Amino acid sequence: MKKTQAIKERLNAHREMLEKLATLKQELEFAEESYGSTRAIDYSGMPRGGGDGTSQTERVVLRKIALEEKVRQKEKEIADDWATLETYVEQLAPAETLVINLRYYYGAEWREIALRLYGKRRDYDVEADKYMDKVFKTHGRALLNLSELFTPPPQ
Repeated sequence: MKKTQAIKERLNAHREMLEKLATLKQELEFAEESYGSTRAIDYSGMPRGGGDGTSQTERVVLRKIALEEKVRQKEKEIADDWATLETYVEQLAPAETLVINLRYYYGAEWREIALRLYGKRRDYDVEADKYMDKVFKTHGRALLNLSELFTPPPQ
């Protein structure tokens, strides 16, 4: 196993939590939009199945409430998880801390990180690949340094 494998897996697990939260928020947004939409009145007189005795609006409201609770729980889980990781990340060099925070706390993509770090440089547009390499090297150093600090929990 590579020296950095344990910390990489740990950071990626945090990033997956961010993705799950984003998915929950998207569904919540859809539920909120659905809640406000009206349905056409059916004048056909044809009976419809009773289902579970709740209307579509009631089901959407109940789902929305459940999603709001899931979002709150996931946000707390993410905050608690990052608080643990942050004790290690704070010990890194400033550039390494920034790359790790952008990538794993904010969930930024590599190009976005390079743009944030080096985008104001005059040669950025021409040398973007060179700056991407710098980001990758900084990330690699950060992982090596974190692997020295991080002790994975026993399995």
